[in-house]
Amino acid sequence: MDRIFDRILRATRGWRAEKRFQRLYTSLRSVDALSVLDPLLERVASSRLPPARVYELGRRLAFESAHREPVKVGVGLLGLFDLEDLTEQLMTLGRHEEFTLYVAVAFGNGLHDSEPAQWRLAQQVEGWGRIHLVERLANTDRPEIKDWILREGFRNSIMNEYLAHTAATTGDLAAALGGDDVDDELLAAAGDILSALIEGGPAENIDDYLDGPQATRRYVDHMATRARTIDDLLHLGDIAEFLDQDTDWDTRELRGWTSELRETLRTDCVAIIEHPGWRDMVEAGLQADDEVAFARADHAARLLGIPTLPARLSRLRSHPLEDSSWYHVPRLRRAGIATLAGQGLATCRQPPPSAIASPATVPWRQRRSPRGRARRGPTTMRHDHVAGTRSVIFNVGSPASVATSTAHHSPDTIGSSGRSTIVTSCHKIAGLSRLGGESKYPDWSVTQCECSWQAGPVLSDGAWCRNSWAVAIT
Repeated sequence: MDRIFDRILRATRGWRAEKRFQRLYTSLRSVDALSVLDPLLERVASSRLPPARVYELGRRLAFESAHREPVKVGVGLLGLFDLEDLTEQLMTLGRHEEFTLYVAVAFGNGLHDSEPAQWRLAQQVEGWGRIHLVERLANTDRPEIKDWILREGFRNSIMNEYLAHTAATTGDLAAALGGDDVDDELLAAAGDILSALIEGGPAENIDDYLDGPQATRRYVDHMATRARTIDDLLHLGDIAEFLDQDTDWDTRELRGWTSELRETLRTDCVAIIEHPGWRDMVEAGLQADDEVAFARADHAARLLGIPTLPARLSRLRSHPLEDSSWYHVPRLRRAGIATLAGQGLATCRQPPPSAIASPATVPWRQRRSPRGRARRGPTTMRHDHVAGTRSVIFNVGSPASVATSTAHHSPDTIGSSGRSTIVTSCHKIAGLSRLGGESKYPDWSVTQCECSWQAGPVLSDGAWCRNSWAVAIT
């Protein structure tokens, strides 16, 4: 930090300031701004550096830098000054979540009333940036901001658990549920907040929410007549599971979770969950094409005791390249399904005996080089006696991993040796979302073709199987 301050000092003085600025910039590129910015700003603020020069230095770093760390330091320096004239420019920077925290702090330091700007920025980001901003708005007195945090602001792309307690307390969830105007939007938010508090995790949980018993009681009362979505069903399931926890309820009783309240809530939740109207809705959700809708319906089906094995198999056949389709494969295997081919994913015939007896070189496959020229390499088939499957070896001419997405695959599914990559097990090839990496080999793809059989993939011109998946290099 001392070195950075010294270079700031030099960059704001003398006729060699431009050359010194370049030295400062080089130093800032390798520094972690988050770890040095607070003490650095304190020292700059207490120094006798010329304010106009510091302001110009901060503006230049913030808006003209080509690297992230100098931008962060520049935004921090600008926060030492009145930012009324720079609010919109900083708002643009803040929409990039790498810089949202720094802009939020700068607004807090450089604006007489920072809440409107911070709130406007919070509505335009959704990850860590929103989390940082909502945490800074938690003590607001503005009803419109409180209401937004309660209904929408707690939702983020990281984890709702980070902001659920803030939403419940800042937005006064219990009082809102006891009001006369409880609309569907508020009920949906209440369910999400209570489920996140019950889940717990990195922030405060249901045990930290003093109004938890009252808010839960009022929410379940509303659900008795207004539960109508799968999300409502899942939230009630979370509450029922929470009430059945084998934990220290004596301590919780001191916070209002009395045995009478728990028993009443449990009875009410079970009554709503057991309503016969849910079954048709959940079964329809298991046919949904949308990945998220299917996942919610799958969760709800397990809550209701509806078998989901047929739906999961159907999903795996129709969406084999979705990572989530493979999430339940271990459970399917425990159910006795060794391969998807045995369930009809592939309709195949065994290859000729000569193909099994010894390795054979199958027709040449092509791919395009970065310059557009055709590059050729042989594709070799062999029989893997250990795994009991056939394998495909792609001689790509350079060390490369054919598949970058191997989630939910066993460790021996994909392996690399020297200049070749070996892929085994036909049904796992179907789960690969891309080959060769996003930028190194962007022209490789997984395609449906007639060139593999039930025991494993083999690229061939022969029509050994239909409706199966294999790797094609185009």
